[in-house]
Amino acid sequence: AIRLAQLGKPVEVIWGSEDTLTPTTANVETFRKAGIDPVIITGAGHSPQVEKPQEVVKILVGFIK
Repeated sequence: AIRLAQLGKPVEVIWGSEDTLTPTTANVETFRKAGIDPVIITGAGHSPQVEKPQEVVKILVGFIK
């Protein structure tokens, strides 16, 4: 998280609320402390881009604009 924050570039972190591989609660808080506010996709696990692709695309389009 800290390394991403130090890039000096815009960063979008997308997380699944049901991620059991890298649990959301503890990891998201680490990113927030580094100044990055992750987007949480409700009902998605570790691979939101596969599980909820339309939501991920919507988030990324908004981020790119």
